[in-house]
Amino acid sequence: MNKYTAISLVALLSLFVFGNESSGEKKTDSRAVVRQVDHILLATEHPKEIYDFMTNELELPIAWPYQEYSGFASGGVSAGNVNLEALVFNPDRIDTPSKIIGIAFEPEGSTEQILAALDQRGIVHSQPEPFEMGSGEKKSKLWTTMRLPDTLPGSLIFFCEYHFYNVSERRTNLRQKLIEIQGGPLGIDHLSEIVIKVKDMDSALERWKSLLSPFQMTEHHLFAAGEGPAIRFVKGDNDCIACLKFKVRSLNNARDFLAQKGILGEVDGTTIKTDPSKFWDLLFEFSE
Repeated sequence: MNKYTAISLVALLSLFVFGNESSGEKKTDSRAVVRQVDHILLATEHPKEIYDFMTNELELPIAWPYQEYSGFASGGVSAGNVNLEALVFNPDRIDTPSKIIGIAFEPEGSTEQILAALDQRGIVHSQPEPFEMGSGEKKSKLWTTMRLPDTLPGSLIFFCEYHFYNVSERRTNLRQKLIEIQGGPLGIDHLSEIVIKVKDMDSALERWKSLLSPFQMTEHHLFAAGEGPAIRFVKGDNDCIACLKFKVRSLNNARDFLAQKGILGEVDGTTIKTDPSKFWDLLFEFSE
């Protein structure tokens, strides 16, 4: 099993639209290539533990069950507007100090259409990597991934087109489940931001503007990204995905729950954070 194509175990999609690749100088296409963030990769040293915590303690809806394969394992949960994937991953394609190692984008079109649009925008990408199961007449293509190696060097940034589910419908169903349980013990409503640290802000913003256009950058280097979490850039010593920011129903309730579990970190008037040293080296931030 290709370890990379296997990282996206179940997350869903139905798509259309796009233009044709044009020759000549680089041009800006006004149509989106990114619909939204589909899932985020958490590669902790004990992924089954964080998956169990998110499902059993946080009670987040299961997007796909944790499964182990030869040298690989993965399980996903829903945070309302995006999935979180806990996984075992071979580090030969990553070089990041963060345990939040990657972002999978839902494409605004088929892989072939996105490929042409990326070429038009001058965005470096891998060749499409389809993942298939079965043999002979029963063989079916489940998903296709396409990496963007220069977008955030050291982390896995890629497109993932699913061929066997309606992604929007599946995401809506999972969000409804989260609403029905009132966000679980933490009262999670949705993931509001992905915080990315970069060493060279100007260069990074140019790359991400090209990828996320026509989504606009607002104040403080924040990009909206459809109905998924926004992406915020901050100056740092390393290029990495640093933090996930969640909106919760009650900050007091969330603080009490984290304290009860022994994973409460920094607290100020408007936000609380997990203590990474007690939370699988992951930094989650919560606000109302």
